[in-house]
Amino acid sequence: MFLSLMPFSPRAMNETNSAATLASYVARVRHLYTLPAVAAEVLRLTSEPTVDARSIKLCLENDPALTTRILRVVNSSLFGLSRQVTDLNQALALLGVKPLKMLVLGFSLPRNLQSSVDAQVLARYWKHSLLKAIASRELATRVFRISGDEAFLAGLLQDVGMLAMVQDLGESFTRFLDHVAQHGGNLLDLELDALGFDHLVVSSRLLDSWGLPETMTTAIAARPDCEPILRLSGPAKPIAMTLHLAELLVRMTEQPYGSALHELLFAGKAYGGISLETVQAIAQVMDERIGELANVLNLELPSGKTTSELLIAAHAALSDVAAEASREMIATGVEEQLLESTLALREQIATTARSTSSSAVASSGTVTTAAASLPHSVARESRSSNTSNFDPGLAGLVTSAIAQARNSRVPVSLAFVEIDRATDLCYTLGTSAAAGLMHEVGLALYEAVHGEGRVIEIASARWAVVLLDYQRSAATSVLRQLQSQWKRKSESADRGEKSSVATASISLSIGIATLALPSKNFPSEQLLAAADRCLTGAMLSGGDTIKTIEF
Repeated sequence: MFLSLMPFSPRAMNETNSAATLASYVARVRHLYTLPAVAAEVLRLTSEPTVDARSIKLCLENDPALTTRILRVVNSSLFGLSRQVTDLNQALALLGVKPLKMLVLGFSLPRNLQSSVDAQVLARYWKHSLLKAIASRELATRVFRISGDEAFLAGLLQDVGMLAMVQDLGESFTRFLDHVAQHGGNLLDLELDALGFDHLVVSSRLLDSWGLPETMTTAIAARPDCEPILRLSGPAKPIAMTLHLAELLVRMTEQPYGSALHELLFAGKAYGGISLETVQAIAQVMDERIGELANVLNLELPSGKTTSELLIAAHAALSDVAAEASREMIATGVEEQLLESTLALREQIATTARSTSSSAVASSGTVTTAAASLPHSVARESRSSNTSNFDPGLAGLVTSAIAQARNSRVPVSLAFVEIDRATDLCYTLGTSAAAGLMHEVGLALYEAVHGEGRVIEIASARWAVVLLDYQRSAATSVLRQLQSQWKRKSESADRGEKSSVATASISLSIGIATLALPSKNFPSEQLLAAADRCLTGAMLSGGDTIKTIEF
């Protein structure tokens, strides 16, 4: 029979706890990193019904270093002014209040947000942020015909949450970022798998506490995915589209042999069309301005190939037939390093959230608000390797299966199956249709094991399968067939053919642990933890993957 237990996560806290962890963490970040006084006052002055340019000038003069930095940027090629600007009066007269406000906010990060951050990590952060800001400005004016100044500011600040997490989570998050920088991968997806949220939601909440408008914070919080972005409305939508394309442009420079260029052209088509020629032109502007901006801001950036050279490499990689297979060929050592970093990061975020002082949380008044406003796309369950999180019902079933396998002298396999990026299905199909689709996957899973295994729904998009008398190879073969079945259904849906998958693209991650010769008193927790570890490894490898282990 198809057995359905009460939903639980074998690897993690439930969604309520995950949201509470994020809420506590965001409250801590907002309390620690407040906007500098001059920038906060400029923001207040420019929000008044009648803007007083003289008051803004007097306010900025209280911070000579910031004034110098702003004038150097104003005189750069970013603004293309015909004459040199030597004081704030000229800058206000030539540019107006809005661009000046953008520069003040963009280059007034709290000092404690950058102190003690590893120099290499900080250099990567600034290169990524400056490149994204430049790309956002160009995309805004060339493609979407919106304000380049707002897009520049959004691109410059979208990843500030990552800087807060580097500062607050320390070495565990730094090692995590180093691994992604060295071996590639989608940082936001990996953050979701490790923490249950990504740094964009931290950026959005932090910038909201600084007083940035809702349009900006909504666009910044939007995950770089066409489906949810296209469902946005109002002025936040074109900014979010701009940020998505800019992020892919920058990722292309960081991982030229990855899929960023393909994703960029696909997303560009979904947003109304962006040609390879436009991408090349923007890449050239990025090359021209990144060095100049770094120089005027006294920033040391990592050296390397130009954006244009990396674009050529990325374009060549589009035709590389080996690219699709590379995910399956990742060295075991690399995967183990990522898994180790992920587990350490989960533990660190839990510790940091717990350490938030009750007085700070109470005074900020943000915990309830943050939890209530948490988008479903980031309210994913955090993963945990703690075996005490395994449901007693499942643990008892596995214990019984191990005992039966030992008595019959046959192997037993335990598999965890999860739909990749399942929360996005709610955006793609709607809650009701997504729930129906997940139920259909569960039924297909039961049919795949021909009624010989026990299939247990442990969450809305996650199942456990206990297979008695199944060797590792047999379990892998059966579940790979299921994986291929849903991949074919998704491809049929993409081609517009009639399919129960509607327009959703479904892939499955699977982790299998096999006990070949069950010994007396073999702990069920060990098999559960092994299958969980394999599933986590499959998801961190990009999904649509099977990872196995045998005892």
